Amino acid sequence: METSKTVTLKVIKSTDSSWKGPYDYVQEVTDIPSSSTLFDVMQEAQIHGDFTFQSKTHSVFGEEIISVLGIEANYKERKEFWALVDGATGELLPVGASTYVPKDGDIMLLQMRIHHPKQVPC
Repeated sequence: METSKTVTLKVIKSTDSSWKGPYDYVQEVTDIPSSSTLFDVMQEAQIHGDFTFQSKTHSVFGEEIISVLGIEANYKERKEFWALVDGATGELLPVGASTYVPKDGDIMLLQMRIHHPKQVPC
């Protein structure tokens, strides 16, 4: 029998906020299988709470999160994206939501960010 885990989801909607908060939304998702991906956790949060999100399937990267709590990232015009962040370190996750498997007790942060391409010196 597979063991279960608890993962906390936190959301920051403003691109001006630090990864340390303030948070616009917090939900603890409990009793989910230990093999659950972050995407699975988000689906459970949507079923058992007032968390909402939308995604689209990317052929290479898996599920791309395009909207959280009704706020859609506008990459085309404003270079916005929903960043998947380790809530303990502030580091971006190395893989997408449909691949990343959080551990029991992890805090996962979904934060609206703006992509700033690195400028190459002339």
